[in-house]
Amino acid sequence: MNFRIVILLLAILLMPMHDMVAQETSEPDSVLHISLLTSAPGPDIHEAYGHTAIRARISGTDYDWAFNYGVFTYEESLFFWHFILGKAEFMCCAFPTDIYLEVYAKEGRWVDEQEINLTEEEKYELLRLLEINVLDKGWKYQYSFLYDNCTTRAYEKIVEAVSGNVVLPKENNSKTFRELLHEFAGPDEWSGFAADLVMGNEVEQTPSVRQMMFLPMYAESTLDKIKIQNPDGSVRPFVKSKERHQPVAKGDRNLLPFRPLHFAVLLLIAAIALTMYEKWKKTYVKWFDVALMLFQGLLGVIVMILLLFSHHPAVSSNWNALWLNILPLLALPFMFRKKKSVILTVLFAIIIVLLLAFFVIGAAGVQEIPLAAYLLALTLLIRYTNAFLLVRNSPAKETAQVEEKSLPKKHKKNKKR
Repeated sequence: MNFRIVILLLAILLMPMHDMVAQETSEPDSVLHISLLTSAPGPDIHEAYGHTAIRARISGTDYDWAFNYGVFTYEESLFFWHFILGKAEFMCCAFPTDIYLEVYAKEGRWVDEQEINLTEEEKYELLRLLEINVLDKGWKYQYSFLYDNCTTRAYEKIVEAVSGNVVLPKENNSKTFRELLHEFAGPDEWSGFAADLVMGNEVEQTPSVRQMMFLPMYAESTLDKIKIQNPDGSVRPFVKSKERHQPVAKGDRNLLPFRPLHFAVLLLIAAIALTMYEKWKKTYVKWFDVALMLFQGLLGVIVMILLLFSHHPAVSSNWNALWLNILPLLALPFMFRKKKSVILTVLFAIIIVLLLAFFVIGAAGVQEIPLAAYLLALTLLIRYTNAFLLVRNSPAKETAQVEEKSLPKKHKKNKKR
């Protein structure tokens, strides 16, 4: 993504926008065309939902720019933290359209172009609004994936320039935000599973037709059905014509060889088998639980940061925090103590209660939970219950007795003397 932006920014430096605007736009054969460019989903996670830009082209001139509201200026690491906390600021940049289309074509991604059916006055008003955002170097907006992103900005900017009323099609959607997002997870189930873990019950709502347009593919299909009611009462279609720019290569997603459900099933089987083995051998394999607690705790840190500090409404009220929290990290140091720990017993008890509460919440249907998450939580419940019983039932002198049994025989004889 950064590589693409660098190439396009270099192209802008070679073709200054001010010079292009100043070209002969008053010739009789020069007509301004406004289009919405919708790119296909890409191979990477951040490209899974596609992209949107506005194309402004003046026939008979070299003026042909793609206005992109999905540009950020942070370093990659800083952008990640700003993004997950809901504080990422995006800006609008204009790129030469031929280079913009070429980048997507080489990635194997088609780009649909819908020419918007605007009057001449509306076209130039839209162009003026776009250029204001581009030329103002300090202009930025706070990105919100569900409600204010590169697609919604492009649509709203077009609507702002329309002199009549924009009439949306009738609502017949029954899908929730979460279900809409699942449609674009595609074969890469890990990205969808990760999104399910961090998104709360905010995404269980059913969006309106307008709200569905946060997804580029839905925005494109909705535009084909929109009408514009002119001040005189006449009606015109929002989209005048449509064409597809075909890619020159085929893009494939980089998929992991196994899926979240496979991983969860294997881990549950391993936990059950290990617990039975421990009961049979009367032993305890501590490293397995330590690994689970570390895995659970680190995921819990991410969920808690999003839950407490993120401005994204989609990650608020996330009931996954019942089983993904920081308590396992607090319990980890006590796992390596030789003596019996009351604190560890209490922490295990709290974690078990939270895990049980998670299953109750899931059964109540308050938030959609993936099956893999239930299986992972069940794995944790089995192991924590087993560990809790071992810690609670172990006598205070158990460690000393174990150490004595592990001494060589000659040392035991000396000890008896």
